[in-house]
Amino acid sequence: EDFRQSDQLVELTGQLTLPAKEFFVAFDKAGSDHRNQFRGYWGTIASINKSGENYWINMGNKSTPSIPIDARLFPELLRIAQVEGLEDLMGAYVLILGKMFQGNSGKLVVILNELLNISIITHR
Repeated sequence: EDFRQSDQLVELTGQLTLPAKEFFVAFDKAGSDHRNQFRGYWGTIASINKSGENYWINMGNKSTPSIPIDARLFPELLRIAQVEGLEDLMGAYVLILGKMFQGNSGKLVVILNELLNISIITHR
């Protein structure tokens, strides 16, 4: 919680330097002003749905950004989170380092370029 007010600098060499209170963004506070910005987005998983070739990790309602994960990577994500199935991820805490984009439908998404950029803490 202290990081929400922290002026401690977060530096990504060659990319950006920001105070922690600006770098880390709660999913429920993220909006169109964060488009195209690489940040540490965090929150709690509300639901996960499969659509086409992706699993969609949803962090709230339709206006809250989601995380699309390629279905081929999902088994490795479960292994990293040390869980057996989707139901084990419900309510888990997520921190993802990524860039937020707005899709053609208007939905905000945070793109996960590699699994090293996501951390999941479950209630187990």
